[in-house]
Amino acid sequence: MDIIDWSLVNWADVGVYAAIAFLSSLIAFLLNRAFGDSAILAAILTTILFSVAYLGWNYYPHGIDVGQSRPTGGAVAPASTPAAPSPTGDPTAEPAPKQ
Repeated sequence: MDIIDWSLVNWADVGVYAAIAFLSSLIAFLLNRAFGDSAILAAILTTILFSVAYLGWNYYPHGIDVGQSRPTGGAVAPASTPAAPSPTGDPTAEPAPKQ
């Protein structure tokens, strides 16, 4: 039994975030090699670079849909408004005739 509905996954976003993570790791690795081979420094640099790239991709107004709209699965039903109650308080009662 699948828990994830794979038809709702936005694969473009998955690819973009994987590319951001890969490039962040690669740049952090290269900077880490230049500054002294520390695993914690590489993890910190990767986190910072990924955070900057993620914020830039998701929140900079560049006009590209980055998954912040609804998934393209089913239609979303509009919210329904409740019916006005009848003057007698009985929801099945006919409206009173005007005099």
